[in-house]
Amino acid sequence: MASSLEAAIEKEFGSMVNLKEGHDGIFEVSINDQVVYSNFNQCGRLPENEEIFQKIREYRGSG
Repeated sequence: MASSLEAAIEKEFGSMVNLKEGHDGIFEVSINDQVVYSNFNQCGRLPENEEIFQKIREYRGSG
């Protein structure tokens, strides 16, 4: 999941976004060291790419 998500994020937003993989499928998406999405508290559910893209767009709109 993470590698395809990372490729999709880079295609959509370029290299400004960082994907940090943890263990057991946990990951964080950050911009300038600010976490914009984390699946830490979402047990058993994988997000759609568009859900993560929306969080990135929201962050960029507020910055």
